[in-house]
Amino acid sequence: KTLSGDSVWKDNINWQTITLDLSQFAGTVFNLSFQTSLKYNQAYQAPGCKVYIDNIKVYEPAQNDLMVSSLLSPVSALCGDVAAPVEVVVTNKGLAAQGNVLVTAIVTTPTGVDTVTGTSGVIPVFGSDTVLLSTIDASAEGTYSVVSYASLANDQDNSNDTLNASFTITELLAVDFIDDFEGASKWNTSGMYISLGHGKTGKGMFKNFYSAATTGSAIMKKKIGVIPSGASLAFDYRIVNFTGYPNNATTLNTDSFFFMVSTDCGTSYDTVYVVDSSNHINSINWAHRQISLASYAGQSVLLKFAGKHAAGDYYFDLDNIGIVTPPTVDLGADTSFCVGDSILLDAGTGAGYTYLWTANGDTLANTTSSITVDTVGTFTVEIFAPAGMAYDTIELAYIPLPTIVSFTGSADICAGDSTILKGEFTGASPWTFLISENGSIDTITVTNPVDSGYVSPIDTTVYFITQVTDGNGCVAVGNSDTVTINVNPLPVVSFTGLASTYCVDGLADTLVGIPANGVFSGNGIQGTVFNPSMAGAGNHVITYVYTDANSCSNSAVNNTTVVEVLTTTQDATICEGDTASISVLASVNPISGGGVFFSEYIEGSSNNKALEIYNGTAATINLDEYSIMTNYNGNPWSGQYHFPAGATLTAGDVFVIANDQSDSTILAVADDTLAYNAGGYVVGFNGNDVRALFHKTSATDSVMIDIIGAYDGVNPGQGWVVAGVTKATKNHSLIRKSSVMVGDTSWTAIAGTDSLTSQYLVYPKDDFSHLGSHTVTAGSLTYLWSTGETTASISVSPTTTTTYTVIVDNGNCQATDSVVVTVNPYPVVDLGNDTTIKWTYGSVTLDAGNPNATWLWNTGATTQTETFDNTNLTNGTANTVYVTVTENGCSASDTLVITVMDDVSINGALDNMELNVYPNPTKGSFNMAINGFEGDLNMTIVNLAGQTVYSEKINVTPSYVNKFDVSTLSTGVYYIKLTTENGVKVLKLVIR
Repeated sequence: KTLSGDSVWKDNINWQTITLDLSQFAGTVFNLSFQTSLKYNQAYQAPGCKVYIDNIKVYEPAQNDLMVSSLLSPVSALCGDVAAPVEVVVTNKGLAAQGNVLVTAIVTTPTGVDTVTGTSGVIPVFGSDTVLLSTIDASAEGTYSVVSYASLANDQDNSNDTLNASFTITELLAVDFIDDFEGASKWNTSGMYISLGHGKTGKGMFKNFYSAATTGSAIMKKKIGVIPSGASLAFDYRIVNFTGYPNNATTLNTDSFFFMVSTDCGTSYDTVYVVDSSNHINSINWAHRQISLASYAGQSVLLKFAGKHAAGDYYFDLDNIGIVTPPTVDLGADTSFCVGDSILLDAGTGAGYTYLWTANGDTLANTTSSITVDTVGTFTVEIFAPAGMAYDTIELAYIPLPTIVSFTGSADICAGDSTILKGEFTGASPWTFLISENGSIDTITVTNPVDSGYVSPIDTTVYFITQVTDGNGCVAVGNSDTVTINVNPLPVVSFTGLASTYCVDGLADTLVGIPANGVFSGNGIQGTVFNPSMAGAGNHVITYVYTDANSCSNSAVNNTTVVEVLTTTQDATICEGDTASISVLASVNPISGGGVFFSEYIEGSSNNKALEIYNGTAATINLDEYSIMTNYNGNPWSGQYHFPAGATLTAGDVFVIANDQSDSTILAVADDTLAYNAGGYVVGFNGNDVRALFHKTSATDSVMIDIIGAYDGVNPGQGWVVAGVTKATKNHSLIRKSSVMVGDTSWTAIAGTDSLTSQYLVYPKDDFSHLGSHTVTAGSLTYLWSTGETTASISVSPTTTTTYTVIVDNGNCQATDSVVVTVNPYPVVDLGNDTTIKWTYGSVTLDAGNPNATWLWNTGATTQTETFDNTNLTNGTANTVYVTVTENGCSASDTLVITVMDDVSINGALDNMELNVYPNPTKGSFNMAINGFEGDLNMTIVNLAGQTVYSEKINVTPSYVNKFDVSTLSTGVYYIKLTTENGVKVLKLVIR
């Protein structure tokens, strides 16, 4: 195979895929060699030519293998086509001919995606077919990506199926466009050249026209557009004699220079202007021409220049050619600016624009598109452009600076309060003024000529204004009169006399406020007395507020728990001989009266920060009623955290609030995660920041119920001491002791002085092992019943109605309650002795007695009496009948044996037998004595259902006594039957 010629290689930097058929060498061993002969031509730029060869592959073709090998059209072009045909070459790489194969091309255009298809003809082995798919709109400028493939169902080599190609439609040059020939050439030239010295200021396009055969032309490589209304073709030119160039003008004869535009991408051109002897003025100076393109508005055009020599020897020079629009300028409305400020005036930019600025009629040295001025008056700019000139004028005026009219404020406030600093100013609202606060600068914004800003000094402070900025942004610097604010300390307030726990029926306590003459408030308060029965069971917050002579108020808050008295099981009724269980159902256990408080605090490395709140009450709480106040570095309260709306917390559970950048162990148990600065920085603490838990007492008021840190206006440095550990609130985890039942508002009491007195246990940094749950220890309860027993529940078996009393004590409260157990006797049921009746005419009526009871006979009857005869008895056997009698919930039974004999078989063989069974009732065995009979007897024991549960044959001798073991039988009523051939003897046996 020989490859040669520029048609293969010239201007082609892409890899070419060449496939050679080696079938003629089948069955042989061969070598491959590559030989090249490269001709170097100076028309090709150094370093010359190189050949690269890669991916040599000798292979046996697949039976079925098609590939799209190349894209024939569209190709990159200057102009696009609204109906560009898509044409590809499909090559058969397999050993079998193919035909009628679907070919697809997916074209991604600058405006969307088009998919076109076509069908191939018959493609012989190793042959190709050109397939026309369809047309696409390729009129938009930009790059088009083409993915094309052949859909051969049994293709055995899919690695070469798809062709990825692209083509580009040259993008437009936007109006305004001027070519000054200083950059890369934008023209395809014929006989025209670009060089220094031939331009108006530098490079230009030129041609030396010196003979009748001399011509020159140039066509732009890109179109310009879209042409707006009012646009013009503009250019500068000069014609100067060759001799004495460039200082010798020449006269045109019939020479002509044509300026043309094409709307069809160079297929045809319209001449829009001709330079000839009729309009050329002989001069060595540059001439400017501007030709309207109004008839081409909305289109894109290609520029062409052509010159034709007629006589003489001269240079034609061309520069600054392009399409431009007339300049416009708008400096904006007349405006004002603050004294001492400056303002930017911007006239806008455009191709070939030059500028002339004047101020109050005087020409300024600045000739750029924009200038910055700090004076006032009338400013004008003139713009000179290839397509004309424009100008605009603006009036500038000064805005006077604001002045301070007055500055006032309160003389005295209480620590922690805010006060108003009032300023009055001239100028426009709103005003922002900087004040000096004992040397520090703060910013306050006011919105009316006389308005206020709030400050919260922590001690006596001197304020004065140092700078004012009004609503116009004008800034005045200068000091005002001073305002001194004296900060009076809050009174130190506490109270005594409130116990931590009360019984609901306990005695009231008189509370003592320090200093005296303050006001107590809270549930159960009557003046200075706390009455637990009036407060009711639960956790209660008692507040004492004291106001001193400076009208400064402070408060002390303590918590107490009022617990319920006990309740016992309701009074019970039992039957004589039965057992009742009675117990204490609720008690004075202090766990049921616990409060809501902080149970854990984590201040660890980086963002490992969390708070845990525990519900020690006996019920689910609504967290909408709680919030956490925050401060930093000893300052007043600065933020507030509200729990998620509608959140609740069940009794004995915890709610964990964590920094959202915490360790995953913390986040795994967190109920709410926040950024460090969210929720009032609630999880943005650093060891010296107070966090306090508040409980809402009304729609507008809340009271503190627990606190971490001392809220005393003092910055503790890096942290507070807890349990004797310095800086324990920084880089430590604090766990509330299990003995703590309620919150506390005294940080001194909470922190303690050592591990015994502190309410917290101090753990090392980044200890998260306790987070997510909390345990409290219940108080110790003791019980004392009137029976002497000391358990919460007891079992009793009184023989008569009895009252039982219990005393419960938890170390704080003692409560007494009683239970009455009523004992009802069992009804007495006696059906009489066993009997024998005749089958035909015999009957017996039995009476169960107890006229106020209910009865149930074995026959199903529910009357007090029942008659037995041959309708409900069995002939020739001993029939066991019984009745159950119930009165006042207690039931008793009796059984009778009725022996039914044929009329001729009744005799009295056993009438003289004396039968005695004792003890009866019995608990496991009995003795049986028989007199008046000698011989063999069959002894059986039957239950009330008539089932035989014991059977034995006994031989009775004179004075017979024998012991029988019935311990395996259940408690209940049974019958002993002694049977001979001549009769039956029956006796009832009760087993307990």
